[in-house]
Amino acid sequence: RIAVMHGGVGREARHDIMRRFRENDFDVLLASRVASEGLDFEFCSAVVNYDLPWNPMEVEQRIGRVDRFGQIAEKIRILNFHTPGTIESDIIERVHQRIGVFTDSIGELEPILQSRMGDLRRAMFDFALTKTERERRLNETLAAIEEQRLAIDDVEAAASYLSSTDTAEIDGLEEDLLKSGRYIGQPELVHLLRDWAASAPNAHCEVNSGGALLTFRGTAAMEQHLRGVQSEGERSRTEIDKLAKAMLDERDLVLCLDPDHARKTGQRLLSANNPLVRAALRVPGSSQARFAHIRINSASVTPGSYFVLVALARWVGLQPSAEFWTAAVDLDTGILTDEPVGSAVLAALAESQLEEHQTGTDVDVDVQLDVDLDVHLGEAERSIWKRYDEELRRRQAMNTALVESRRISLQETHDRKVAQIDRRIETLRERGSTGVIHLHEAQRSNQDRLLWEAVERLDRSRKGHMDIETIAVCGVEVTPD
Repeated sequence: RIAVMHGGVGREARHDIMRRFRENDFDVLLASRVASEGLDFEFCSAVVNYDLPWNPMEVEQRIGRVDRFGQIAEKIRILNFHTPGTIESDIIERVHQRIGVFTDSIGELEPILQSRMGDLRRAMFDFALTKTERERRLNETLAAIEEQRLAIDDVEAAASYLSSTDTAEIDGLEEDLLKSGRYIGQPELVHLLRDWAASAPNAHCEVNSGGALLTFRGTAAMEQHLRGVQSEGERSRTEIDKLAKAMLDERDLVLCLDPDHARKTGQRLLSANNPLVRAALRVPGSSQARFAHIRINSASVTPGSYFVLVALARWVGLQPSAEFWTAAVDLDTGILTDEPVGSAVLAALAESQLEEHQTGTDVDVDVQLDVDLDVHLGEAERSIWKRYDEELRRRQAMNTALVESRRISLQETHDRKVAQIDRRIETLRERGSTGVIHLHEAQRSNQDRLLWEAVERLDRSRKGHMDIETIAVCGVEVTPD
């Protein structure tokens, strides 16, 4: 039982073929190179290269479609057809075996192969050369590739030197992000699309009861934002045209919220790069504002009424970053508070758990919030700018120390590489193998150039700077969790 997939098979038809293949409706998929990228075949256990591509990376891509997360077979079988006496048998398979295509992942080799692809192609297909000359040139190119792979091993061996100053900042990062609300995940993307749909009459955005699928229905008025994504070059006209037509017809678009479900069914996964998300981000900020007075439940904040300012701090230096800062004023006392109100607001925002505070019984609080807005805002802004001054000095000092640490690491790594290259050159001279010495000498010169470029980049990042942008202000009612 066989199915066929090639360039003439449309996207929807490909998804249908993949679904049926997973459901065992047929045993073999005969495909052109369109199956090499973007499709997952972890439920298969064999790859037959009827035509063995000369490009090792293309072969790796084919194998990688099967040898991936979710594969349950103990062994992946790779069968290569070739005709004895032809270039496939004499050269191509030999190259693939030496690079290790059929035994190991060549992922780390791909940047090297990309830069050496022209040399490899010329060595393999220059039929003006004799067989001996072609083999010699091919061996020289493969030797250069292997030398560069050794250089990668050297860098990995020096990783502790290069990253020792960064590790401390990474420890506990995930936990801190989740607690502080500084991580925006898929629930927030759903929140964004819901806000967009809420701003347009007749638009609709709903998640199904199982939480795996989102149904989105746009309108003609929303199509202009989608076209903006196309005009900025973020997506192709073909992709946008299809979505725009669905919006104009007010047809439902279904997006998947579960990566595993999307992989198995072929349905499109909602991600930050989805055209609908990019279009929603083009809605003016004033239209995105959802609440001015919110309520959150928190066990870490004392219940009460607060005024909160949210600002975006962008640091530009050796390690660029962007993070939300908050300042809160206790409305009962009218002074700044140390309560983690801002973090609680950001966490609730990231989890789409913000609730609008219903006014009525709290008239006094609402009047106070309106009357004292300028006063509260001034207090909060002064707090943000005080933090800015302290943080700027701290980051500039840290940036300077980090630059110096990186400079030392770069020099030490460079010295080790050059020493290794010199030892290899000396060994080749002792053996009388002078034919490839010029390749190693070129590598040594290249190391000097790379060091100079890296130091130049470090010097440019020595003096960092920081910008502050006010994002939002709101009244917050905190109730016990």
